Amino acid sequence: MKRVIWDEEEAALLVDTYRRIEATPSQKNELLHQLSDVLRKRAISKGLEIDERFRNFNGMKFQYELLRYLMTDGEQGLSGNVAKTIAEMAEIYRSEPEKFENILHRIG
Repeated sequence: MKRVIWDEEEAALLVDTYRRIEATPSQKNELLHQLSDVLRKRAISKGLEIDERFRNFNGMKFQYELLRYLMTDGEQGLSGNVAKTIAEMAEIYRSEPEKFENILHRIG
């Protein structure tokens, strides 16, 4: 399957999941499973053909750890290349919280 680049809404949902995990670390796996389910269903509703690897739980754990590294300035998480859209959304979350909340609200 062809790699699908993260869009703004997916990135916002990942950053929101990061925020929710930081508030309640004991729910990390549950929240990452929920994120995977939401992103997979969203892709299907947009007419994308997905396979078992598309935005799956393991992929969400990996993306979360990359984002965590970025958000903690390298203190925690995994070092690696964060998708451009995710990095941009993390910056919006940090510097323009109202805009970030508006994006989440738009997603529903």
